[in-house]
Amino acid sequence: MCVPYAIEREKLLQDTEKTMGTITRHYLKALCQNPDAFWEFIDNNPYLERSDIQLDRICQLFKEHGDNVDLSLLLGEDAASMA
Repeated sequence: MCVPYAIEREKLLQDTEKTMGTITRHYLKALCQNPDAFWEFIDNNPYLERSDIQLDRICQLFKEHGDNVDLSLLLGEDAASMA
């Protein structure tokens, strides 16, 4: 029996953390700089709720911490949940 190669989830997250973190920060910061089109998209899709989106909190983190804000803060994770 041939078993396809698979990478463990934890290894994938660790190996791609820097690259994916950089991409995530870039796009979240861009949303903070010009959120109008994003909010229009949210408002035009009835299955999406503004209350589920934490863009204001994310933008505040960029203001407080600058471009190198920790990804765990942006994603709303705390130290206990990351252990």
